[in-house]
Amino acid sequence: MCLAGAGFSLAGNVTAVWLIGEWFPEHTGRMIGLYLMLGGIGDIMGPSLSHYMMEWTNWRFNWMLLAVICGVLILVGGAFITERRDVSGGEARTDNSRGPDDAKEVDGAIPSWRVAIGRPLFLIIAAAITFNLACVTTVHSIAVSHLKLLGLSPVVGALGLSFMAFVSLAFKGLAGPLCERFSSRHMLALSMALQAVGVVMFAVATNPALVLVSSLMFGAGWGITVVATMVLLVDCFGRVIGAQLLGAAHQISSIAAFGPLAAGMAADKIGSFAPVFFAFAVALGVLALIIQVLRDPGMLKPSQAFTRPV
Repeated sequence: MCLAGAGFSLAGNVTAVWLIGEWFPEHTGRMIGLYLMLGGIGDIMGPSLSHYMMEWTNWRFNWMLLAVICGVLILVGGAFITERRDVSGGEARTDNSRGPDDAKEVDGAIPSWRVAIGRPLFLIIAAAITFNLACVTTVHSIAVSHLKLLGLSPVVGALGLSFMAFVSLAFKGLAGPLCERFSSRHMLALSMALQAVGVVMFAVATNPALVLVSSLMFGAGWGITVVATMVLLVDCFGRVIGAQLLGAAHQISSIAAFGPLAAGMAADKIGSFAPVFFAFAVALGVLALIIQVLRDPGMLKPSQAFTRPV
């Protein structure tokens, strides 16, 4: 499992952002959204397919089949994943043309991720990723128990979570083009506001209709936030540093694992999970306001060759 986890991390979002920024500099947003949407389909279908596979055969065959699929993907990746070459057929770009990985600071110095990691904009983006993950983890962990305390059946909770995942999947695909048409900063602020409203409604959902609407709002905010944070990192810090910062942000966001623990402790003390949901909503709302108004004077300037609003 350690090797599987290491492989997933090395082949996951950080690598994808790096490659997508290299291959699709003018349409980074929509391709990141498409990548995340297709990956989300795998998240939904994969467990069910493995379950049926183990029922039809056994668990050993299931893992052997997954290993074969991984081996095929290694061969395909080795054959087709290459550096982007210029139209003249030479090696990777060596001229003075600029791309999204050629971002520079205001003073003209080329920064490293160690410098960029201290910028207020990155810290806000990392906080957005952390609270988004904390909300998602907590809601999925305690949704059924929370709704049961509010008098709703486990079936309602399960259906709400399924609808939430579907909405998130759809909005991941939509968020990419939206981040190209509108400011990725504004899209991130909007998504966090939607998620804040959704989590408040979920905290007080005493009937199935509220569960449905809260799942819609929460799922939309969840999906857009995942895409908008990645696009904003690339837009403001460039492809190379943006991918490095995404890895750092994911490392920071591991503290989100304490969300379900905090909710459980709150329920033990006062008999309700709602206070933790309200705390998450306040944090998301504050972050949405900050990301909307923040103008970090030390942030990196994206290439003028691409005109996506930031």
